[in-house]
Amino acid sequence: MTQTYRPGVYSRYQVTYSGTSKLPKTGIFCCGTQKQTGAAVEQYVPVKIENESCLEELFTKEENPRLWRLALLWLEQGVGLWLLPATVDGSQPEEADYAAALAKAQEIKDAACLLCDSGEEQVLLEVKAAVEQALRQQREWLGFGFCSASDAPGLAAALNSERMVLCCQKASAAQGEEGDALFTCAAFAARILALSAPNDSLSGLPLPGIGAVEALGETEVEALLAAGVTVFEEIGGAVECICGVTTKTKAQGGEDRSLGAITTVLMIDHVMQAVRARLKGLLQSIRTDRYTLGAIETQAAVALGEEQDLGLVESFQSPQASRDKENPSTCHVLLRFALAVVVSQIWITAEITV
Repeated sequence: MTQTYRPGVYSRYQVTYSGTSKLPKTGIFCCGTQKQTGAAVEQYVPVKIENESCLEELFTKEENPRLWRLALLWLEQGVGLWLLPATVDGSQPEEADYAAALAKAQEIKDAACLLCDSGEEQVLLEVKAAVEQALRQQREWLGFGFCSASDAPGLAAALNSERMVLCCQKASAAQGEEGDALFTCAAFAARILALSAPNDSLSGLPLPGIGAVEALGETEVEALLAAGVTVFEEIGGAVECICGVTTKTKAQGGEDRSLGAITTVLMIDHVMQAVRARLKGLLQSIRTDRYTLGAIETQAAVALGEEQDLGLVESFQSPQASRDKENPSTCHVLLRFALAVVVSQIWITAEITV
């Protein structure tokens, strides 16, 4: 764990796969922009978009069509938007522009997802680095990326992260417009942010705000899911998620799908946030007495019990708290819990007598 002198409650976890508080409703969109003349928008400086009027004051619809379509897609679903300008003069951002802008993303404290308007591999690797950096700072983000269906398997393998979600099918944000995989990705990110609970099933999850999605054959669907790419289909005029997966498919050179489901990551994040929140309240009232470690263990157990009641934790062992031998003012808490599993498949075996 990184050495820090700042008081607070910190966490880390290791997931072992045996074979068997709601996220903030705000996302970050990093893109190239053309700002309005005189608008208070600076390159690499995040700006909060509260509503359509705010968007109109800063960026014209004609000069920023993708930004406008994505912003309305999020705002109409009740999702907040932090805009991170990689450029402000209408030029196409270079890789260095995205890197500089994403470095500034760490200043944003109330977000839960990160998306760029570029599907280039190097940019998506920068997004991955940004969400991993946020995780080290106790902020659980998901990174979202898009690309073509042909590039998706290789790009997913390059990302190979439980913090990255990749989409590859084109969809339109308005009837009659050209399809764009960015809109599919953005609609899915917004839908994840708008979930009522972290263990909501993503299978069959509808994506409001987009039209017909690029169709895939069943063989393509299976291949993309195996590669760690989230795929969608159109049913009854609505676009639905077939299966929501992260790009994490391998570990230590072998196959590892323990963190392949987006819901698994969301549930882990929710549990860790709940434990941190409860222990943070305790930290403010801790005194130098012999009951400190016991109180920490008790409160951690209470937090896990609450998550068990919510159906996110299946079982847990008693937390263990200990003081650091080199720095007695630091306390380590060991949590052991089994995460509940969201069922995504039902197989029926029928024995029929005729």
